[in-house]
Amino acid sequence: LRAQGLLTSRRGSGVFVAEGEAPLLDLAGADAESLGDALDLLELRAAVEIEAAGLAARRRSEEQMRAIWQAYQVLEGQKAAGLDAGDDLRFHRTIALATGNRRFAWFIDQVGRAIIPRQRLRQEAESASTNAAYARLLQSEHEAMVRAIEARDPALARDAMRQHLKGSAERYGAFLKRQENSTR
Repeated sequence: LRAQGLLTSRRGSGVFVAEGEAPLLDLAGADAESLGDALDLLELRAAVEIEAAGLAARRRSEEQMRAIWQAYQVLEGQKAAGLDAGDDLRFHRTIALATGNRRFAWFIDQVGRAIIPRQRLRQEAESASTNAAYARLLQSEHEAMVRAIEARDPALARDAMRQHLKGSAERYGAFLKRQENSTR
């Protein structure tokens, strides 16, 4: 149920029913444990979320901008070991809502947590310092998106989202190669 996005856990609090609807889209055999599938899903995200960032920069209201900052601050307040994919999903969904086109948020709701495979990457990380460096890198990428949207610069917002997703793909790709090399 957690893999399907129906449950979420909070350290020290327990397991809860996730907010929103259950995903309707079947990711056609996506393997929740496969870094290869994570890379495929990042390409799908890029096709949708790069444009969403640009539209959010152009269309967002002041209230939506406050919500984006708030979602970013939740992520910023987390420690490397406590990074929560659900909070990252909410951050990206908040950007999608700021497009003014409800179908962008609908898309994120439908594919759910499968589009944010951070758990797989964290499990592959070798040390706490790697996790901390990874968390700092993600924060800087997320902050670049927020600042570009706040500046109402669609090109910069698209570029920030592109760099974030490209960076994620490169990081996952590097782990995939290490995984393949270790099995040889």
